[in-house]
Amino acid sequence: MLAASRVGASVHADQAWAEIAMRRLSLQIGDCLPLGNALSNLMAHDQRNGSVFAPSISSWLRNDRDTCRSADELCVHPNTLRYRLRRAVDLVGFDVRERRHRLLAELVLNERG
Repeated sequence: MLAASRVGASVHADQAWAEIAMRRLSLQIGDCLPLGNALSNLMAHDQRNGSVFAPSISSWLRNDRDTCRSADELCVHPNTLRYRLRRAVDLVGFDVRERRHRLLAELVLNERG
């Protein structure tokens, strides 16, 4: 959904090109990922175990990697969020320090909420 359409204003494609492109990419990204990729494995782990690693990463990325703001959004202590980020590396090899991992996570997790 385009940002301007959320508030009822009309928007032209040339004003929202980045959001349009991100939406298109996030809709197609699943077909590009190899089987057994770290993000799919992490989301499967969350589903099997009732954990919240993927939503934690999503919040952290959505909040521009601001740990305190993300922790507030998730209603957890900042150290809990830091633990979750480190644990994602241990569990499936998803490395939040790696720029490409963060970019893919933002595209994949954005589409899932």
